[in-house]
Amino acid sequence: MWRARMDKKFVELLGNCPRSTQTVAAGIAYGLSSEGMLVAAEAKTGKELWRVSLAEEFGGKRPGRGYSVSPIVDGELLFVEAAGPDGKAIVALNRKSGETEWTAHNARASHSSPVIADIAGIRQYIFPSGGKAISFNAAGEELWSIKAPPGIIAMPVFIAPNMVFLSGSTDNGCAMIQIKQDGDSLRAEELWKNRLMINHFNSSAYYEGHI
Repeated sequence: MWRARMDKKFVELLGNCPRSTQTVAAGIAYGLSSEGMLVAAEAKTGKELWRVSLAEEFGGKRPGRGYSVSPIVDGELLFVEAAGPDGKAIVALNRKSGETEWTAHNARASHSSPVIADIAGIRQYIFPSGGKAISFNAAGEELWSIKAPPGIIAMPVFIAPNMVFLSGSTDNGCAMIQIKQDGDSLRAEELWKNRLMINHFNSSAYYEGHI
């Protein structure tokens, strides 16, 4: 039906293609190239609406295997890990214009995409980044963070009402964390961890009390 170029061809041992999954929301398709070019296009026609280079705009440094994080959209915001310095690791953009709404956190690029969760009545965006699982609200304020298993590539799994499953690669194992309300703030605790579930690339699924 249509095709649109995002970036130059990315040549690498594990495949010459983008690593992230495209996101479609409210008639707009968003794609992120392995080199960190974020492109928005009309989903029906492929007409480009805007593009932002994570390297040029935020100083993002591409990981060796390429940018792998899939952008998520919620309301009027698009969230993505830019891996920039000076508090520009996580960014929120206006989904219609590509303009920066806020930036936060300091960490090298990860390979895991964020998830959206409603916990304790608060809408939040959970990123595995910089050896942590870290949560932000829509204003870019950090809600909680906790040490995560190393080498997370698979997406976290949110289990209502207040649990998040994290699993690392290369024999690092997994952990279940629980988010608790502490007065007006939230805190994260580790419920358990083991090395029985180890996700390299593929994400787990939650079904009827089981991972």
